[in-house]
Amino acid sequence: MNYNNKFPTFSFRIERYQDQKITKLASQEKKSRTEFAENKQKEWEQKSQNPQSPYDAKNKRLQCVDCGQLFTWENYEMYNIAIQEFQRHLVAKHNRVKTEIEKDVLLNLSYEGASE
Repeated sequence: MNYNNKFPTFSFRIERYQDQKITKLASQEKKSRTEFAENKQKEWEQKSQNPQSPYDAKNKRLQCVDCGQLFTWENYEMYNIAIQEFQRHLVAKHNRVKTEIEKDVLLNLSYEGASE
């Protein structure tokens, strides 16, 4: 491992307090400061890319924000299946985890009848 890989240059400045916080959090996760900061930066970028909700309350359906695929249901059993398929779809088709908005929607979503 060369010096540039071990100590990459970040394109932003941080205050002393922020530096101490990053050091503390990185040590808690048993990672280097650089590795921790890069992972956090990727998380922030992912959150900012798709800030819209996948749930269409008017039509009672889920829609993938990346490709537009619809997940609808006619009864409670199909509702549960649609939620599972939506979660599998994100991993299989887009190779990513759920965003914070998607997690929140799925946790708070409840069956309110058939989709339109």
